[in-house]
Amino acid sequence: MGTAKSCEAPGRWLQTLKRLVRRSGLSACRHHDQRSAQGFTLIELLVVIAIVGILGAIAYPAYLNFSRKAAYAAAKHQMGIVARELRTIEFEKQSYPADTDPNIVPTGVQTWPNSLPYNSTLDYDNWAIGNGLCYVQLAFWGDKNERHYADFVKHAEPGTFAEVEGNLLLGIAIYNCSQANAGPVN
Repeated sequence: MGTAKSCEAPGRWLQTLKRLVRRSGLSACRHHDQRSAQGFTLIELLVVIAIVGILGAIAYPAYLNFSRKAAYAAAKHQMGIVARELRTIEFEKQSYPADTDPNIVPTGVQTWPNSLPYNSTLDYDNWAIGNGLCYVQLAFWGDKNERHYADFVKHAEPGTFAEVEGNLLLGIAIYNCSQANAGPVN
């Protein structure tokens, strides 16, 4: 019995079939096809390029979304490490560090990350939010490295994350404080 690559066909009925295929101008064997020596036509190449382009257009946004999720997961991990240390500081000293400017390490924190995804900003906030309550959070400014969240407002429950226009916010604590008006806790 012949292989798929061979045009040698044992048996009389296969030889007849082979003759009919040659007469019709169709051929399954490359060496009988006159077009095989010419290569691909422009239309065939354009079709292949269009298919590759369509597949790329479908795959690229999925890749970007995957890449963004991975970067934000890395930021969440780093924020979680800092949050644990902040809770330890509060347990030992009975207070959280004072509010700091963006990318400034709060007093006593040793696990502050040296680098973040997208070279973005990490901001520690310790705010009075009114009614004798203070709120502590960490904010990752995200892929655009711009701040999009309001001051002196609780954005996420302690121990949970919230996303505000690309900013990732981790609530750390809500506690009673003596500061009556909203503002930074010094």
